[in-house]
Amino acid sequence: GKSSEPKPLPPEGKQIHIFARILYVADLYANLARTPGTNIRRGNLEVLHLMRTRYGPFMDPTVFRTLQAVCPPFLPGSKVVLGDKTTAAVVVVRANDPYVPVVRRFTPDGAGLDGPNLDLREKGIPPVVAIAGGTPVADFMPAGCAA
Repeated sequence: GKSSEPKPLPPEGKQIHIFARILYVADLYANLARTPGTNIRRGNLEVLHLMRTRYGPFMDPTVFRTLQAVCPPFLPGSKVVLGDKTTAAVVVVRANDPYVPVVRRFTPDGAGLDGPNLDLREKGIPPVVAIAGGTPVADFMPAGCAA
């Protein structure tokens, strides 16, 4: 005969074990890091953008924030072009604000770093990261981040 007992629903949200939520985000990151059908690696900025815009509702927000802190959009030591057309190196990435790094400008000949560290989240510091890894960043920044 037919059973009148309801079928259990698949787990969702906090019912899914934290390890499974972490593995989902890690696996998604690994899969998006390579352009499909190629061996070309995407930059962290693009991977995080794809994760946020296409898969955001399916990810645990705390796990995703942690991923952004561990795999920041702008890696320390990477070269970026600022909005004022000067080049700089990323020197500090904050776990709680990874899209707005602390940078230090290169000397005009590009051979070394010059001047003070610039915290791009401070008021009165006009430069913003405009290009990273040869790619304009404006389309990859989360809402509310200046680019």
